[in-house]
Amino acid sequence: MLVYAHDTDASEKHQIANQLVTTIWDQGPYPFISPQVLKEFCSVLLGKGYDRANAWEIVEPYLWWKVVPEDGALIREASSIQVRYQLSVWDACIIAAAKCCGATVLCTEDLNHNQDYDGLTVENLFKDP
Repeated sequence: MLVYAHDTDASEKHQIANQLVTTIWDQGPYPFISPQVLKEFCSVLLGKGYDRANAWEIVEPYLWWKVVPEDGALIREASSIQVRYQLSVWDACIIAAAKCCGATVLCTEDLNHNQDYDGLTVENLFKDP
């Protein structure tokens, strides 16, 4: 979501993501966000040619959102999720972070739309109706 909010070349996805992020900044409340999401966001920016300092300047404001602490409990939960659902460790860490903070919706296009992970439902805002 964050990548598309900043990627003006992504046309329709940019419009959808930018509108959501702008609404969050303007109206709140700030959502929970996984450290894994922030790290992946920075990595994508670097891959798009941003220098390290500039990439981190773009990521920095999102630290005002509710960043979920990474600790042993989160890693254990991610491990369980990874094994149970046969996911990548990275996706499992994002799901675990969402579950640990009590979220019921996870916005991503990287997982199956409407997939339920024990009360956490994936929502792909880019999926055609």
